[in-house]
Amino acid sequence: METKAQNFLEIKNQYPNEWVLLGNPITIDNQIESGVLILHSKNKKEIGCGSKKVLKIKVKNGKSN
Repeated sequence: METKAQNFLEIKNQYPNEWVLLGNPITIDNQIESGVLILHSKNKKEIGCGSKKVLKIKVKNGKSN
């Protein structure tokens, strides 16, 4: 996954019809402008807080629940 911020419209175009999890989102007038892409999936449950993929990222980065 990318580690630098990307424009949200570019992310939406790159992963159409998928859910995305963004880190460090930048918003302007309550609209997402950019962020760091962490995960993407067609299944919303795969990128939710309790998903195995998200938990692996937390452990990998040394964070706990």
